[in-house]
Amino acid sequence: MFPHIIGPKRALELVLTGESHHGRAGRDLGLVNRLVPEAQLQTAVNELIGKITAQSGAVLGMAKKAVIAGWDFPYARPCATP
Repeated sequence: MFPHIIGPKRALELVLTGESHHGRAGRDLGLVNRLVPEAQLQTAVNELIGKITAQSGAVLGMAKKAVIAGWDFPYARPCATP
């Protein structure tokens, strides 16, 4: 999954060199969704949990299955129509 997120070349570089990335670098690589100041962390977590738990459990389950099932689908760009 790691190579899917950041690409195989970057994944190999990080794994083979042992480099670590923090903060903005991790976000820029796609390893981190968002950065939050430590003082606001609990509030941000509670807001995210609130948004997720406000959704239907059945719909969340179906959405999760759809994302996982589509993970390895090749992406084809739409063809331009003349």
